[in-house]
Amino acid sequence: MKIQLIILLTLMFACKKNDVNNNKIINEPNTIVQDSLKITQNMLLEKSDATKILGKAIKQEKILLDDLYGEFRGNIYYKYSELERQSKSIYIEEVTWEKDDKNYLTIWYEVENKKLIPKAYLIWDKQSEF
Repeated sequence: MKIQLIILLTLMFACKKNDVNNNKIINEPNTIVQDSLKITQNMLLEKSDATKILGKAIKQEKILLDDLYGEFRGNIYYKYSELERQSKSIYIEEVTWEKDDKNYLTIWYEVENKKLIPKAYLIWDKQSEF
């Protein structure tokens, strides 16, 4: 009976530990642990809010959704269906800011009736090559 109780407690502890870890993401070498939902909410900023927080954008480009491709733009590309990507009517504004001394932040906005709607983002290392 004691052994069964010990096994049960061990399993419960292991499951609880895994549950906590599944709700977190770990960023590269510095092992920063944050809630992934908070990161998404914080990074899908309105353009004016991003400019207030991060300063002037270092690059800005308006692109037809059908012309978006490649590894760098995967976060926005797969937000839309194949039919939407081929429609030739959806424009995306790609805006990049310097996030900190090691990273850039790119946010993709859908241009809809002269309004920019944040759809996806990417935080990427300044040393990255796409």
